[in-house]
Amino acid sequence: MPHVSSTPNRRGALRREQILQAAEELFGTDGFEATSLRTLAKLVGVTHAGILRHFPSKEDVLRGLLDRLAAGLMPGAGHPDAAAAQKALCEAARRGTRSQVELYTTLLGEAVPPEHPAHDFVDQHLRGGREQLAPAFGGRAVDTLAIWDGLNVLWLYLPERVVPADVLAARSLLADDRVDETETTAWIATAVGSARGEARPPARPAPTIPADRRSDGIIEAAARAFARQGFQATSLRKLAAEMEVTHGTLLYYFDSKEALLEAVINRRDRQADSAYITPVTTYDKVYNVYRRALHNEAHPESVALYSAMLCEATDHAHPAHTFFATRYTRVLDTLATEIASLQQQGFLHPHLDPETEAVLLTALWDGLQMHARYLGDASIPERLLRHVDDLIVDSVPVDRRSDLLTRAPST
Repeated sequence: MPHVSSTPNRRGALRREQILQAAEELFGTDGFEATSLRTLAKLVGVTHAGILRHFPSKEDVLRGLLDRLAAGLMPGAGHPDAAAAQKALCEAARRGTRSQVELYTTLLGEAVPPEHPAHDFVDQHLRGGREQLAPAFGGRAVDTLAIWDGLNVLWLYLPERVVPADVLAARSLLADDRVDETETTAWIATAVGSARGEARPPARPAPTIPADRRSDGIIEAAARAFARQGFQATSLRKLAAEMEVTHGTLLYYFDSKEALLEAVINRRDRQADSAYITPVTTYDKVYNVYRRALHNEAHPESVALYSAMLCEATDHAHPAHTFFATRYTRVLDTLATEIASLQQQGFLHPHLDPETEAVLLTALWDGLQMHARYLGDASIPERLLRHVDDLIVDSVPVDRRSDLLTRAPST
């Protein structure tokens, strides 16, 4: 029998792997929607037809990546012991590469629409992850998965400051010393339930934008587009067509897509600042976390924009990357300083590391908001309060905790 060489098969497997590696990079930095097969072919160094020989469509390339990504997404799942599960998370964090984390994070922000080819993958991962972490973390499985994704996002922006494996190794994600969980849950539910009714404004139709406020109308339309499909995949011409204005009219107000993005982000921040109070008492900065969470719950469109841009801008070349990196630095500095101050005054457990706690609280908050776009959770303020409550020493009575963390703002 004549010998049949396997060289062509090996070459085909090698080329397929090269395509997947290049796609992992492009989809992670530019997003799936904004990447074309021609761009992918150019990076690999083959023709468009050369890509199609191995993958009939861009969706097939994505499916190949998802198959590989799935294996490393749920470390620690199934462990009945929290310490073993958390150790598995630490080990997985050390193994993860930036390109893998960036790809998943980009898809987490981009695949929210049900028609996106990665939507079911992300949605099932989040639901399955919570179920698989439940044996070890119980009711905190939701928080644990949120912290895991939030830490990875923080690492992409501040790699020198936030190392997920180190943060996860610093302390147990389950508080060892906390007041009765039932009693704590009761006051949190009462406090947030009352405040939520006051915080949520009645639904009202979008106002008609007068001609002299056209720039505001453009910003609002761009915010919706960026939240829906991302910055990279949004074209100014398509945005102008949706608004029924000319491309030239749009450029009259904003001379580039980057300028429009800056205006969108600044507008979003001004709205978020309306929920901020000037700190007066010891707990005011912690209270601002709770207050902003309530504000965000009442403004889901603002959360959608923030989460979509946060997940998309992890690459250093993205025009919003510096904004989010600077924002994270400011938030962590503020929280770490305040936590240290509360600790020195005897309100928080003395063994806690302020920097670690600032990172965990920030990761939890952003992780919960990213996941809520898929799962529709309405319990973010409660979960943030419960997390902060775990940090408070037992000598502070439950009713005093309620007053400190959820009181009406000073006037």
